[in-house]
Amino acid sequence: MLKMQCQLVMLSALFALTSWLSAAQAESLTVVGDENYPPYLFKDDDGNTVGYLVDLWDLWQQKTGVEVNLVPTAWVNAQARVLHGDADVIEMLYRTPKREALYTFSQPMPSRRWLFSIMKVLRALPAPAP
Repeated sequence: MLKMQCQLVMLSALFALTSWLSAAQAESLTVVGDENYPPYLFKDDDGNTVGYLVDLWDLWQQKTGVEVNLVPTAWVNAQARVLHGDADVIEMLYRTPKREALYTFSQPMPSRRWLFSIMKVLRALPAPAP
């Protein structure tokens, strides 16, 4: 069920981005994001960029035919690149009044749901020694 919800959210985000792109008629996009923001964007043990955003932008690239250059970087650098025109999109940027004056925001992509799992202890722990 959760997998289906994630796929639906990704597809709706893709459709929103596709309509924006057709208006802009871009041939490629440079997307920046925080290089250390798991599970969305981070480096694995082998130094590869991985995460939800990698999968999302790969799918978007396949569906639109528009080349996406996903650039993980330090968060302050990601913001500076967008402000200086060196990137088209910044990922995972929360809307604040100060940022609304600096950036043009799209509609939010996925909403976050946090799931917590609590395991029952199957056997009693031994009492501490007196």
